[in-house]
Amino acid sequence: PNMVLGTTGMRKGVDAMAGAWAQQNGVNTILFVPDQRHGNRAPFLRNESIVKLNPVEAIIGEGSGIQSNLAQRLRQAGVPLHIRRISDQAQVRSRNLG
Repeated sequence: PNMVLGTTGMRKGVDAMAGAWAQQNGVNTILFVPDQRHGNRAPFLRNESIVKLNPVEAIIGEGSGIQSNLAQRLRQAGVPLHIRRISDQAQVRSRNLG
């Protein structure tokens, strides 16, 4: 009942699905959007803010080195992770379309 969803705030993909689920289920959401004033460091500083939230569990959709950095930081903090590999995402997408 006290769950809060922390997301990177992307408008599509896993973040969009999680945000829609949270809204449908009355779950509060915190968006961690990179502050572009920090230039190329912005997504990594955003990842740092996510880890400082002390999440109890995380789901990460494989993508770029930014997601890998987030996964590494969360592992170091002892947060249980569920990583959705790109190949797994493609299999689910083709099952749903076909």
